Amino acid sequence: MKKTIIAMCVVALSCWMGVAQAEDNLINISLGGGWHPIQYEAKVGSVSSGGGAMFQCQYQQFFKGHIGYGVGLEVDLHNASVEINETFESEINDPVVGSPYQFRVVFDDWKESQTLLLAELPVGIYGDIRVNKRTNLIMGAGVKVGLPLIKTYETKSGSIETKAYFGEKLDVEVVDLPHHGLYEDDEKRSGKIATNTLCTSLYADMMFCVKFNEVSQLHCGLYFTRGLTDLVESHESMEGGKYNGILNSDLVGECLPMSLGLKLGVTIVPSRGSERRGGEGW
Repeated sequence: MKKTIIAMCVVALSCWMGVAQAEDNLINISLGGGWHPIQYEAKVGSVSSGGGAMFQCQYQQFFKGHIGYGVGLEVDLHNASVEINETFESEINDPVVGSPYQFRVVFDDWKESQTLLLAELPVGIYGDIRVNKRTNLIMGAGVKVGLPLIKTYETKSGSIETKAYFGEKLDVEVVDLPHHGLYEDDEKRSGKIATNTLCTSLYADMMFCVKFNEVSQLHCGLYFTRGLTDLVESHESMEGGKYNGILNSDLVGECLPMSLGLKLGVTIVPSRGSERRGGEGW
């Protein structure tokens, strides 16, 4: 993983160092915000998507004035929350116990939020379309590699109780055996979500650049990101007797970062190609 991070940083640094030699290049500094959920499906309860924000600093180089690439550094904030007021049941067949039983997780007005801050390296292919003498439309898509910096959960209210029900002839419900994973937890708590070291995403964006003067422009546009790999390192059974947030439990499946929003910013033109900004364009 460390070698991968180092390699990606070397690529980014090489591209930034190419600014002075570029035929036609741009530096975009953007702020944005919109729908930024941690997307997952829970076996119980109701999941709500959260808003978020992004900051991006990107270098773009265009060849022959129209097609080029972009690479940059980006920080994205994602949020989600879940509310559960029901019981989850699963059948357990443990040879140590000696008979099958029904494991029950009882959520009583349980409310929990999750927060994720990603540092990302986006690399993509871009096209530049001249709209008029003052405006250009830039569109592109590519891949992001992200490193989770902040990955926390916080419980707002409610309680969790785990029980074991032995049916058939016994008809017994066993509770309050913490050493056997049967416990009641009503404490408000927060902690870290165990995430993978790196996660990858696909992204697309577009922006209108309006000429302000010879070396700077204003831009506005849209961006979209879709995660490809599970953020969470492991989804452990609730039988373990220790709760580390719903994302690290087997009550949820794959957890993916997503974003859809608007961005605004400044585009700096450190060097101009002979055709793209001054010629006819597409």
